[in-house]
Amino acid sequence: MNKALCRGLLLSFVLYSGFVCMSYAQRVTWSILCYIQADNNLDAQAYANIRDMVEAFKKNKSNASYVNMIIQWDQPRNNKTWRYLVTSSGLVECGSLSTEMGIRPEQELIDAMQWVATSFPAEHYALILWNHGSGIEDYKQFKGVDNPFIYSYSLTGSWLTPPGFLLDDRGILYDDTQKTCLTNQGLARACKEIARILGKKLDILGMDACLMAMVEVAYQVQDWVDYLVASEESEPAEGWPYESILANLLKNPTMSSKVLSQVIVNSYGIFYHKRFSWCTLSAIDLALCDRVVKQFNRILQKLESNARLTPKDVKDKIIKARRAACAMSYNSYVDMYSFLQELEKQNRRVVAKSAKIIDRVSSSRKKSYKKNTSTLLNYIRLEKKYLAQMVVRSYAGTKIKRARGCSLYYPHVRYSSSAIHSSYYETRFAKDTKWVSFITKNR
Repeated sequence: MNKALCRGLLLSFVLYSGFVCMSYAQRVTWSILCYIQADNNLDAQAYANIRDMVEAFKKNKSNASYVNMIIQWDQPRNNKTWRYLVTSSGLVECGSLSTEMGIRPEQELIDAMQWVATSFPAEHYALILWNHGSGIEDYKQFKGVDNPFIYSYSLTGSWLTPPGFLLDDRGILYDDTQKTCLTNQGLARACKEIARILGKKLDILGMDACLMAMVEVAYQVQDWVDYLVASEESEPAEGWPYESILANLLKNPTMSSKVLSQVIVNSYGIFYHKRFSWCTLSAIDLALCDRVVKQFNRILQKLESNARLTPKDVKDKIIKARRAACAMSYNSYVDMYSFLQELEKQNRRVVAKSAKIIDRVSSSRKKSYKKNTSTLLNYIRLEKKYLAQMVVRSYAGTKIKRARGCSLYYPHVRYSSSAIHSSYYETRFAKDTKWVSFITKNR
């Protein structure tokens, strides 16, 4: 839609400015903050999404008092942070700030949720990060600049192009004016503080952004969030279908965190299934993430044991599994479930050819090899079950139908971007598992 038209339609919904929202006496069921970092080329889409939020409330007035839909919005060429409450009568400006977003992304996010918790108390809280996203890799710092929030980057193409070979550095909440983003480590710290403010875990962390449904991202925030809703693949610039999502919530405002996370995925799938064949979205139960990560580490340990017996054979199987797995448009990210499926296939073939392989090792080690391979296959099957339970709802278009809702960082040796990104070593997943050592040896 034409940007000027979007802005005109939106402004017609704004009731008045200078209004200061007071704390509600009535405790509502849901307070949802859509944290819109639109100081970039997604600005026009922000207007369209906000318009859809207003439409949902205008068409579903009966339960509107049970849901607080709140917007914090950074716009390009505007040195102010805009805050609005969406109502059945339109937008109400409340609590806007004279300072611009993007200077201290981590603290600004915490401050926004502090404001929401104080001004709009509710039984459940959801935070939607609206912006560009690019997974578990983070930006590099400017040389000689002692500021943990300022990062350098270079783009050789449009942000609206699905990420592939275009982007050097990763994160979320990109601000083109400030040249900042929120790192995954900053996101974890912010979620920890938000949980402290709320006195409980954040019910839903939504990522209306590309490439954020990763096991590493889930593991990063699992202690402070109940459900993560995000996409393995790139998202269309239009983002989430907010009118449909909010219409469903307003019809049943007492729905649980799990049900709302599933509703978001269902609405997304219905909205895009006839339009794009490569879209994905998933809802992840973070209470089950730790189990998935621990089981994955057991698989790595068994592979490591077999590699000590027949290193070349094991490495060949792992690389074949990686190449056959369902990869995202950014080729360093691969669907975790499909990688496990391919790994299982390769190791079934190993069992079938075990006599030939075992002949290469001493007789005293044959028993260990057979036992390790049998245990490995059992571990993989159990991990697939754990993954299926952790992903409580997923959608994948026809061109990426093998995607099952959660991706994994595995840079591919065939591509120029195959070097392990320096920021990856700082992730909780890298520190708590053998994954970095594993992908260093098997690429």
